[in-house]
Amino acid sequence: MVVAFLLTFSLASLDLGTAWRASLGISNAVRSGARVGSAAGVGSSADYQVLLSLGSALGKNAVGEVERIVVFDATTSSAVPAGCLTASAKSTGGSSSNRCNVYSSSDLAAVLASPSAVPSQFQGACPGGGTRWDRFWCPSARDNSVGTLGAGPDYVGVYLNVAHATSTKLFGSSIDIDDTFVMRIEPQAGS
Repeated sequence: MVVAFLLTFSLASLDLGTAWRASLGISNAVRSGARVGSAAGVGSSADYQVLLSLGSALGKNAVGEVERIVVFDATTSSAVPAGCLTASAKSTGGSSSNRCNVYSSSDLAAVLASPSAVPSQFQGACPGGGTRWDRFWCPSARDNSVGTLGAGPDYVGVYLNVAHATSTKLFGSSIDIDDTFVMRIEPQAGS
């Protein structure tokens, strides 16, 4: 009976330890993505650069575990708008009313497939609809100007949700891990 308890405890420790390690990697990736989004500012490929940064920080093995990436306007709050976390926002790629762009693991994989060339999904007119992936909170609609007291550049938020696969299945087949980081867009960045 003691051996069964110790074995279960050891296996649980293994799953929790790998999940904790994955959460550290996710935190670093989100912070890296927000820094890149802040520096890219209003540049037309800002979200593309955020995705490249996330993919690079996560590594190839974790890209398949990504459930959702949200790049959002965090000017009013550091929390991800609830409308950006809905199934509708995930299926359409974002929400104009919540000013957020939502990406999936397949979107991230497509960006990482040819990192040296900006894909067509980030080219063309923005805003104004179309098929651009970042059309719901277009980089050109972001504010990077230095304004009067209390005003100024927008804040860009990056949210990442990952379904980390467990090895022992004691806690189910996966453990959901998510993290958010917000940074102010650098003044005049991307202009």
